[in-house]
Amino acid sequence: MPVSLKAVQPARFSTLDLSNGERAVALYASDMPTSYRYRKGDDERLCAWIAQGAARLGLENLAYIAAVQRDHRLDWMNGITTEEESAEGFSDEARRNRTGELASLVTFYESVSSKALRRQAQSAASLRPASMEVAA
Repeated sequence: MPVSLKAVQPARFSTLDLSNGERAVALYASDMPTSYRYRKGDDERLCAWIAQGAARLGLENLAYIAAVQRDHRLDWMNGITTEEESAEGFSDEARRNRTGELASLVTFYESVSSKALRRQAQSAASLRPASMEVAA
């Protein structure tokens, strides 16, 4: 597992229940090979990897990490930071870029629920999981 967060209780997730950012994080945390290239008809395979990564992280951690990445990207775009940062454990830039592209591709055939869209609009600070330790 390429992330440093502890695995949580397995759960079933549908790609419909996840925002595009959450789908990208879930793909990053899945067993999807970094060198994977989409082929026509691979939709079910992508959704299975998304569900796998989501189950590994849990919705709370998944939403938080996606929000951290979104907040950093917005700061970078607005000139607040000098370089784009990533959440701890997501340092493979090629994999991070590829999972973002593939998550966007999934959105063409699998919409995002209104609940996921509301979660996507929240900041990382408001989504911080209670289970995460605060660094002293």
